[in-house]
Amino acid sequence: TFIKGNTGPGFLSIPFAFSLVGLVLGPPALAFVAGLCYYCMLLLLRCADHLSTKTNKAAPTYGDVLQYAFKERFGGTGQTGRRLVNGCIILTQFGFCSVYFGVISTNIKTVVDSYEARLSLIDVKVYMILILT
Repeated sequence: TFIKGNTGPGFLSIPFAFSLVGLVLGPPALAFVAGLCYYCMLLLLRCADHLSTKTNKAAPTYGDVLQYAFKERFGGTGQTGRRLVNGCIILTQFGFCSVYFGVISTNIKTVVDSYEARLSLIDVKVYMILILT
C-alpha cells in the first residue's frame, strides 16, 4: 500500500511532465531521476543495515536512521532528525493524497460532463468538496 501510494501520483504526472519537456529531453530526464532515486534508496538501505548491525535492532525505521545520523553528526539525542523525517513523511503523504483528490475529481467532472451537458457548469472544486465529505 505504501509503495502504491508513493508511485501512483508519479505515474499519473509523467505524461504531463513529458508534454512539457518533450520526447527528446523527457526520457533522459526520467532515466536520470529514476537513477538518482535508486541510488538514494541504496544509501538509505545501507544506512539502515549499518544501524541494525550496530544496535541489534532488526528493522530500523526512517526515524531511527535519521535519529542515529543526527546523534553521530551533531551530538545530543538526535530527536531533531527523527522529527524532521517524520514531518517530511507526513507532508509527502499529504501531497500524494492531494494529488489523488485532484485527479479523481477531475475525472469525475469529465465523466459527468460527457453524460449531462447541464452539469458542465459545475466547477471541479465542487467535486473535490463532494469527495472530501
